Amino acid sequence: MAFSDLLEQVGSTGRFQVLHVTLLSMPILMMASHNLLQNFVAAVPPHHCAPHANLSMSSMGAGDVLQATVPLGQNGKPERCRRYVHPQWQLLSSNSSESLWEEGVEEIETQSCEDGWYYNTTEMSSTIISEVNGKCL
Repeated sequence: MAFSDLLEQVGSTGRFQVLHVTLLSMPILMMASHNLLQNFVAAVPPHHCAPHANLSMSSMGAGDVLQATVPLGQNGKPERCRRYVHPQWQLLSSNSSESLWEEGVEEIETQSCEDGWYYNTTEMSSTIISEVNGKCL
């Protein structure tokens, strides 16, 4: 005797079976929207290393501080995961990259982000990435 035959003999599907199947299906239906939610809240906003903690920025603009503390990547934008070990004030003067090239300085020493990251919040005010602030992406 199969289970469906037994159910027919007892009285087919009743209120209990319908309620049981409905309550079991609700979490499964909600999981699809939960999985899609991660696509929207886990976006990575534009970011770069925070400047050195002991750097006084009272007389400089944010662009100058960024130029002196964070190297530019291949695309011409600030690198996400590296910063200069020491601020490079000579980069703020005009034609500084040419003078460094002529002097024979091959590479300026860099380090990972030790003071965290600065996130650009103009596009996205808050995401999981900017809240956790855990690792470089």
